[in-house]
Amino acid sequence: HVTAFDFSPSMIERARSRGVDRIDYSVADATSEQDLLAYESGYDCVHCGMALFDIVDVGPFFEVMPRLLKAHGRLVFSLMHPRFNNPSIRFVGERYDDSGERYSMQVERYMSSYSQRGLSKVGLKSHLYFHRSLTDLLQQGFQAGLVISGFEERAFSAEGEPRSKPLSWGPTFSEIPAVVVIRMEPGRTL
Repeated sequence: HVTAFDFSPSMIERARSRGVDRIDYSVADATSEQDLLAYESGYDCVHCGMALFDIVDVGPFFEVMPRLLKAHGRLVFSLMHPRFNNPSIRFVGERYDDSGERYSMQVERYMSSYSQRGLSKVGLKSHLYFHRSLTDLLQQGFQAGLVISGFEERAFSAEGEPRSKPLSWGPTFSEIPAVVVIRMEPGRTL
């Protein structure tokens, strides 16, 4: 049995239109303890896929998790790796005579939390993203009594990269993790 929620009613309607019977859909605000505590406790797992950077204040979300999860339940969340995928990243290309092209990342800031609008098509409202360092993000979970029980940084394999890169340039992402997946559980008393 699955319970799914989103802040956007239109996203919930799109999900419902797919016709999966075993999913209960609802609209809720992840920044509202009241909204989150309206769900019954006792979940085996809570999954938050690629959404924490869309939430202005993740404190209430983490604070409620120990109350929603079973004693051995898990919170699993994924997000674009905040060190390598944040609004201050710029790709810098260099050309070498003997070895071709080399690309690196320039990071202007990482430790400070901030928000910034993303890019959008002309005429569309751009989306606001909330950058947090891994320390800032994980501290929210630690303060709520959660502990890390799994951590994985995912990079694209060299074999999985597109054969033709856009504009025939770009870094190789086999050594740069694009995504981080973290599993946290309620802390256990010794």
